[in-house]
Amino acid sequence: MIAILCGTAAVENVVLLAGGVADGEVSFSNCTTSVDGALSPPCKPFEPIVAKGQLLISLHAGVAYTLVEPRTGSTRLTTLEFGEECAIGEEIELTGKLWLEDCLLEPEKENTVHLVQEGKAAAAALGGLFFGVHTASLDGSANIRLKEAGTSKTFSVLAA
Repeated sequence: MIAILCGTAAVENVVLLAGGVADGEVSFSNCTTSVDGALSPPCKPFEPIVAKGQLLISLHAGVAYTLVEPRTGSTRLTTLEFGEECAIGEEIELTGKLWLEDCLLEPEKENTVHLVQEGKAAAAALGGLFFGVHTASLDGSANIRLKEAGTSKTFSVLAA
């Protein structure tokens, strides 16, 4: 099993588009790679890892998810580069779809912070992420905040 753990994630260049779609990037840094549970320094990914995609709100089984998928015209979210001494390969694409769900199952509640995680049920039913040809998953959670001019704003996810 391959695990890539990143300590820092930053959302950048988010633009709202027509039809309720957002386009943006997430930059990951402070990453390590473990192979079969052991840290693998030769497989530390080059940083920053920049994933680019589009976000839209989607309902599945009565739950509102934020769907993250590659930008129109692309099949990948990012390419991870490891270098020539990494046993898992020098470059591996991350493709597919990421389904994010509100951990408290309150996406429509106005809050200044929403805790999100991968929606495993939606990924299983509708397709998820792939690391090369292998199924991938996003473990853990992240707090999402919306700020304007340094001031926290309340927000929610409203499914159509």
